[in-house]
Amino acid sequence: GGLVVVDDNAISAEVGGALLRTLEYDVDVAGGGEEAVECATSQCYLAIFMDCEMPGMNGFQATAAIRKSGAEGTADVPIIALSAHAVDDNREPAMAAGMTECMTKPFMLGDVAEMLKKYQ
Repeated sequence: GGLVVVDDNAISAEVGGALLRTLEYDVDVAGGGEEAVECATSQCYLAIFMDCEMPGMNGFQATAAIRKSGAEGTADVPIIALSAHAVDDNREPAMAAGMTECMTKPFMLGDVAEMLKKYQ
């Protein structure tokens, strides 16, 4: 399975995607919450990197929608909350929405590689 990076900022999404590709994963990019739900419910991913602060459907709402969808692989796919703010600010709403982990942006490649090992 591949990874998906969800970010309404196209540059952040591309940079995140490029970093993850250096770890030799297939990476899809989604430009917002609605698109993230569409991706996650139509294909099985190894993990989803979800920006929390997006206009329209934010990362918490998108995660909740993915978890409730009942589509194959959506119940237990790791969803990693990405935030420009301190991790502690988002941990509670992230866990309440059904996210698995929290990371700050920009993320460090080493941290991501370590974390993904847990889910393989």
